[in-house]
Amino acid sequence: MLEVGEPMPEFVLFNRKHEPVTNKDFEGKVSILAFYPMAFTGGCTLEMQGFKQRYEELEALGVEVVGVSADPWAAAGAFCDAQELQFQLLSDFPAGQTIDAFGVRREGAATAQRVTFVFDAAGVLRHAIQGTTDMEAHPQGALDAARTLSAGS
Repeated sequence: MLEVGEPMPEFVLFNRKHEPVTNKDFEGKVSILAFYPMAFTGGCTLEMQGFKQRYEELEALGVEVVGVSADPWAAAGAFCDAQELQFQLLSDFPAGQTIDAFGVRREGAATAQRVTFVFDAAGVLRHAIQGTTDMEAHPQGALDAARTLSAGS
């Protein structure tokens, strides 16, 4: 798994319109990349709702938030619509190259582990939240880290 202090890996993901989104799109801003296992599942729904509830504050801080999964881009888009999310859910389908670059592939599976990364404006990893059955831990931990990073810039 990517370690605190390491740079954001190069990647290409796809949004709901099947348009590419790359690491370069996050340059110059504090960024949260929330990897989650699968759209339309209980834990992932709760986690994304947690980010939705905190989105206004994150946006006010100038923080870019995205969710990342191995779901096909159309499924990620449908999940985004169903949850009425204000941020993008990005697809790493079919190969999971970004999931591998971040070191978060679930052992023996095509899906990602539940890991949230918070990067500073220079693209350096400053905080990571891994695992946990507390679905509030990822969005709240990411918000707390983003507050600290935004205050320091």
